[in-house]
Amino acid sequence: MAFTRQLIPFLISHKHQVALVSPCETAPEDSIVHERNCLIPKNLKIVPFTAIQFPKVPTHDSSLSLLASMSELIEEWGNIDHILCVYCFPFLPILETLKKYFNYKIVAFLRGGDGYKFLDYNFLRKQSGADNRARYIVDFYRYSLNQAEFVFCVSKWLRSRVETLGVEVDDIIPSPALVEETEVCYENCRNKKSFAQLLRNSCTYGRLDPEKKWLTTSGRLSIDKRLDLAIKAFSRWNNKNWQLVITGAGPIATSLIKLIRGYDEDKICLVLVPPQRMATMFRLADAYIHTAIASSSFIDSRPSSVTSAAFYGKAVIFPQCKEGGVAESLSRSDTQCLGFRVFQDDADTVEEIANKLRLLEDKKLIMSIEKANRSFASSFNPGNIFRRVETYLIRGNRN
Repeated sequence: MAFTRQLIPFLISHKHQVALVSPCETAPEDSIVHERNCLIPKNLKIVPFTAIQFPKVPTHDSSLSLLASMSELIEEWGNIDHILCVYCFPFLPILETLKKYFNYKIVAFLRGGDGYKFLDYNFLRKQSGADNRARYIVDFYRYSLNQAEFVFCVSKWLRSRVETLGVEVDDIIPSPALVEETEVCYENCRNKKSFAQLLRNSCTYGRLDPEKKWLTTSGRLSIDKRLDLAIKAFSRWNNKNWQLVITGAGPIATSLIKLIRGYDEDKICLVLVPPQRMATMFRLADAYIHTAIASSSFIDSRPSSVTSAAFYGKAVIFPQCKEGGVAESLSRSDTQCLGFRVFQDDADTVEEIANKLRLLEDKKLIMSIEKANRSFASSFNPGNIFRRVETYLIRGNRN
């Protein structure tokens, strides 16, 4: 959502007329549609669609609702020039089918699983149970991507993977770092004390301690994030001057609270930071830890959280995986010193992470890494990223 949140204000400020076509069923943490009205950019038209439940019809599908919503928008505006498809699967094949009818151009952004999962026949067959039909789904999806005017990938790793799976990619467009300048309707929190006070009622476990250093991790709370490794390694480190701050919401929030309940509340804090406040969290954090490990069901293409942490000059502890693009947002100083090895035995991985955490006590080393990350990630600000996108929009097509 960080990508969409910052793309929309940029386009509006550059005199583009923008509508957000969004499914009603998205979780609150996944769409700005659910935010307070004051946080939704002015002049943004929100066009919701859903799976309409018609009476005496054997199945329900959102395709007709999407078609109706777009027809309503075109009736009001007269035409649509571009559809920027931030989540390409499963709607891109539908949008491609309607392209000639509505006469718009499609720009596809592949930023995660929509790039490496749904173009891979074997992956889709195993994960979805589609069996032999998975081949046809992949074929339709691949065709729709190749018919788009432009296709962008979030990382070099994802581009290589997507091109291997038969899709032509035009450029690498990283998800930009979250920056406070694009946030609205909230006063600035200049220090930890005021920020902790602001979020005092948002802590679901523990409390934010402004007197300690914050080791932060953020994102959707899911099993893929392997937060159990971060919690166990932080406990093994046992540095009283630091607090592990876990931010986010998601399906494993309840089980995560059960896991950390045995730890002191002043050591670990689970807090629901509003999306529009995450940039402040990155700025005030003292270091960042990312423990999502590549697996048969999940690969991190290039998380915006790591990009944001580096942008604000934080040292980032992360897994050294053969698959994924996490390291592409980090300086060489960081990747050489703070990348941890992943072992088959979780206990060995936990000890490896704990050893990397102990490096945070080396002030000279960490200062050099912070400086290197800040310099390396400075180009990942929203203005730089989205100006590149706008250049492609003006060009019109690959020719």
